[in-house]
Amino acid sequence: MSQSQSRQQTLSSALKLRLKWQDLCVQCGSAVSENGMRHLTPDQDRALSIIVRTYDLQIRDLEYTAADDSDRLECNIAQLYIRSFYFLKQDKTSYATSFDKIQQVARQVIARVEKLTLSVNPLSIPSYIVNGLLFASYALLRILKSSIPFLSGESEEAKSSLFAAIGLLKSYSIDSNDMCSKSYSCLTTLWNSPRAFKKADGSDMLELRARSRLNGSHVVDAILWWREETDLHFRKQMQTLKNSALDPTDPLRSGASSGLAVESEQQQSATLDFGDTSLFDFDYFMGGDLSLPQDLLNFPGLDTMGLSNT
Repeated sequence: MSQSQSRQQTLSSALKLRLKWQDLCVQCGSAVSENGMRHLTPDQDRALSIIVRTYDLQIRDLEYTAADDSDRLECNIAQLYIRSFYFLKQDKTSYATSFDKIQQVARQVIARVEKLTLSVNPLSIPSYIVNGLLFASYALLRILKSSIPFLSGESEEAKSSLFAAIGLLKSYSIDSNDMCSKSYSCLTTLWNSPRAFKKADGSDMLELRARSRLNGSHVVDAILWWREETDLHFRKQMQTLKNSALDPTDPLRSGASSGLAVESEQQQSATLDFGDTSLFDFDYFMGGDLSLPQDLLNFPGLDTMGLSNT
């Protein structure tokens, strides 16, 4: 028996289960990354669905071995991490089905975390569970802000679940600058904004603008919307970046500076429509050749969620 196998036998069943679902999530992320995450062809889009379904089934099988509610919560978090890859899909005909699968497991995560909070000191809840709650909250927010109908007809239940999650995050906060406090502010602002997750013409922006952080892309994307909503300087930088990406011969580019100088408050408040470009890719934003602030995603706790720029 190898040393690794011997060590495995000394682990508790709960820890073994955690290692198994974490390994499945890593494998799924690798497969999704290899398949591609942006500008997906129809074949790639279908392959993405197959990958997610394959690993989702493995997590569901793993849930049958769960011994208690704590184990089942971890399996739900794993399912959420896996199903969050559906946000990367670009086949518009599949959004309703994909969103429904995400919201179902997101609600399960929130309900189980809420139940856990009643039995323990909220401040003692492990960070990975809080991170799972964050993933669920941002997922529900994005789905509820869209006009995609709920196939299960549970939109009100999903809305109540989101509000419960926002309340939980507020109760977990111990400082105005900690991750939970920032998330509470971000989620509340985006929920009340008529421009969040909308194109300039008011239609849904269903595709993620930030797609470089695998299953955490929907979290990063929401934070970008929040920065755009609350930081006028940030918005101007994004508009400048958009103009600089235009073809040099395009008259729109040559007139960008003058156009920005006379831009009205009403125009500044309109949603920037970046279309199908990669301007919102996280890695592109943080390139050393761009005059963008290094705190673009200075959101306390993102490094602990596996979203740091490494």
